[in-house]
Parts: sequence; structure tokens; C-alpha cells
Amino acid sequence: MNMKKETVKLVAILFSFCAIGALILASLNSVTAPRIKALEKEKTDKALVEVFPDGGDFQEIELDGSNESIVEAYTVMSGGSEVGKCVLVDSQGFGGAIRMMVGVTNEGAVTGVSIVSMNETPGLGTKANDAEWLSQFALKTSPISVVKGQAT
Repeated sequence: MNMKKETVKLVAILFSFCAIGALILASLNSVTAPRIKALEKEKTDKALVEVFPDGGDFQEIELDGSNESIVEAYTVMSGGSEVGKCVLVDSQGFGGAIRMMVGVTNEGAVTGVSIVSMNETPGLGTKANDAEWLSQFALKTSPISVVKGQAT
């Protein structure tokens, strides 16, 4: 009977530690979540201007969820008329998800590409974030493919 009491006591202590830990993590999350969201918005806003520098106003488009790789989409307005679209997409890289912003004119030409976040291998996969590499996609139209490091 004494063994059963000891087990119950240990379970109660373990449960208490877990509950306290969960409360601490929840309170830290409530403090840091708004800051993290603000930083993500800042990155997105910077990427919008980077991929579509001629755009004056970016209006978010409500997504229907039919394409899981599209995170956000924006209509690009300039001088009161639509000049293109920007799309924030998740793509699978070797080291995990690659989140990038792509700007496209109404005619279908790429205005720019910006890597918002990725976890690729330093010196290998991270070369995709080089400005020179990304600039090769500018003014390309569909279909675009990459063969041995060059966009065609």
C-alpha cells in the first residue's frame, strides 16, 4: 500500500511541475506573440516593396484556401489602377520551408523575388538568397525553370 501512495505522490508532483511549466510558457507566449507578429508584418511589407518597387499601394486579397502553398496575396495598385499582384508562398527546400514573395505584372512578367525566410544549408542553399541570383528572374514570363543554377 505504501508503494501506491508513493506513486500517487510522484504523479502529483510531476503534474504540478508540468502545470507550472505550461503556465509559464503560456504567459511568455502572450507577451512575445504580438512582437513576433509585428516583425513578420514588417518583413512582409519590406518584401512587397522589394519585389514591386513601382507599386504604390498593396491591398491584401482574401484567399479561399484552394492552394496551400499561397500564404498571402496582394493586389498592387499604382495611380488608382491595378498594375500587378504579389504573392507570399511557401515552397519546400532541402532544409525545410522557404517562404518567398513574388511580384508579377498584369502581363505576367516577374517584377522581383524576395526570400522572406528559409533554413537552408549555409553556403549552399542560402545562395538562393543572393541578390544576383534573385535578380535573374526579373522580367521573366511563364514558364520559368532553373537548369544548373540559371533561370530560363
